Amino acid sequence: MSEFRIDKITNRVGDAGTQITGITTFSGTSGMIMPGGPPEYRGGRGRGLFGGGYNPTLSNVINYVEIGTLGNATDFGDLSAARKFVSSSGDSTRGLFMAGETPSQVGLIDYVDIQSKGGSNVFGNLSKDRAFGVACNSPTRGVYFSGYLPNPYAGTREIDYVIIKTEGNGTAFGDLVPPRYGAGAGSSATRGICGGGALSPGPVANMKNIVLVIL
Repeated sequence: MSEFRIDKITNRVGDAGTQITGITTFSGTSGMIMPGGPPEYRGGRGRGLFGGGYNPTLSNVINYVEIGTLGNATDFGDLSAARKFVSSSGDSTRGLFMAGETPSQVGLIDYVDIQSKGGSNVFGNLSKDRAFGVACNSPTRGVYFSGYLPNPYAGTREIDYVIIKTEGNGTAFGDLVPPRYGAGAGSSATRGICGGGALSPGPVANMKNIVLVIL
C-alpha cells in the first residue's frame, strides 16, 4: 500500500504526469484528473518487451511483462519475420526491433505500440542487412551500431539512426572505429555509448574501446 500527500506529480521537465503501478491510494481536496486518449499514447514505462530468438528454431514471438509486478511473460504478438540476434530500442510509447538473421542477415525494422497488443508493423530497413549489432536510443532517435554483414564475420563500422515516431529507413549517423560486432550499448537522453565487441575483419579478438555519440 502506498500513500501520496503532495500537490503535483510530473516528469522531470514538467510537461506530463508520472505513471503509478501497484495498489496506490490518493487523498486531496481538489480532485484528480485521470489520463485520457488512446492507451498507446499514455506512456509505456510500466511494460517490458522482448522478441525473436531461437529455441531450437527461429522465433517470431514477442512477449511482454508488467515491470511493476512479478510473474511470467505474456504473449504480445508476432514480429513480421522470425529471426535471431535482434536488437531493440524505442521511446515511452513505441518499441523497435532492428535487424537480425532469418537465417541470412536482414536490415528489417519492426515497431510496436507498447501499450497495445497484437504484434508488430514494418517500420523500414537499415542501410545494410546485418545482425549481431546493438542499439540504443534518445527520446526521439533510435540508433543501431555495427553488426556483421551477410559475408560471415565481416563486421561493419556503420551507425544508422531512425526517428522513432516516423516510419522510414535508417539514415547514416557516422562510423565506429574499428569495425566490430557483438558489442554492448547504453544511452541517456543525450548520449549513446557503444563498447566492446569482436574485431572484424581479421582474427576474432575482443575489443575494449568505448565509443561515445551525441544522440
